[in-house]
Amino acid sequence: MTETVPDTIPRPGALPVASVQAQAARDKPLSSAAAVDLARRALAEVAAADAVGDHVAASYDAERLVTHLFDCAMPGYRGWRWAVTLSRPPRSRTATVCEVGLLPGEEALLAPAWVPWADRLRPEDLAAAGRAPGSTDSDTDWSAEGAGSGEVPWRWRR
Repeated sequence: MTETVPDTIPRPGALPVASVQAQAARDKPLSSAAAVDLARRALAEVAAADAVGDHVAASYDAERLVTHLFDCAMPGYRGWRWAVTLSRPPRSRTATVCEVGLLPGEEALLAPAWVPWADRLRPEDLAAAGRAPGSTDSDTDWSAEGAGSGEVPWRWRR
């Protein structure tokens, strides 16, 4: 019986809930049209102009810290979002860029979780090779022939 774990942790590029967006909107220097333009200019430094789509949301992360999300328009990145985090010092009216990145949204295609090769190895994989990886044969000589003589340092013989 396999146990399924519910996917309760939202992906980093997921759209924030309305209350989080409303909280971000309260900080005018970080959520104004000028702040969105600043975020878009920061993205222009790391991405092609046609790779950045529409502004989709602003997420309140902490006091004086807001992340703006933009759709990613690059081929192969459906569901991904550009994220630009802006901050401002206390009593300041000027936003500054903290971080720029590409985050997976709800519909983004992700690679499966990594599994070590020892756990992925199946019995039929061993049968095809004739032996398990790491096992040694007594008739195999793995020594270096001609090492230090200017020849090709390793010759494997069976």
